[in-house]
Amino acid sequence: MLHGIHPKKGAIALGSDTDLVVLERADYAFDEASITDRPELRWSPYHGRRMRARVAATVLRGRTIWDGAQVLATPGSGRFVRRQSH
Repeated sequence: MLHGIHPKKGAIALGSDTDLVVLERADYAFDEASITDRPELRWSPYHGRRMRARVAATVLRGRTIWDGAQVLATPGSGRFVRRQSH
């Protein structure tokens, strides 16, 4: 509601996009080498930082686009969601 994209985003309901992040709880250290991107963009201020969870999967509109190891989405599969004016 805060960003003006509800109910298209931010709700698990009919008519809303099914976008979910699945977290796996455990003790992890963030490793920037695991970033899936162009080589010059594989850095993070979180490198080496201890984390209590990691993203195990991401689901976009009902389809898994991240399986915890690799990006499964195809380029251009995202959609722009226009902010609602009230």
